[in-house]
Amino acid sequence: METRLLEVNVTSERQIHLGLFILGTGSHIAGWRYPGALDTFQDLGAIQEIARTAERGKFDLIFMGDNLYADPGSHPSYTLRLEPLTMMAALAMSTSRIGLGATASTTYNDPFSVARAFASLDHISKGRAA
Repeated sequence: METRLLEVNVTSERQIHLGLFILGTGSHIAGWRYPGALDTFQDLGAIQEIARTAERGKFDLIFMGDNLYADPGSHPSYTLRLEPLTMMAALAMSTSRIGLGATASTTYNDPFSVARAFASLDHISKGRAA
């Protein structure tokens, strides 16, 4: 029986793309309780530093999702965090290459206004909006 070796092309064009999802409390809802945890959901300077670190680490995208509503029973990181498109515009000024992703609801916002906001972010960031 003949054994054949599979030739692997190590110069393949395939690459993994890395994205960073910003959630003020980390990935666990009780993360804020950990000693030394950052309270970043309203700290623009801290989020800018996170974005710059991700950019230096060759991440492709930083993402912040919007939420449809917040009520008194919602977790503070949802009720107090900054609006995603405004945050991405601020991050556009402190980064130069990383993609800027956000979501916005067309249920509670006029679709034209959402499209205009994304177009503005894309213009401000020189084509980095997603």
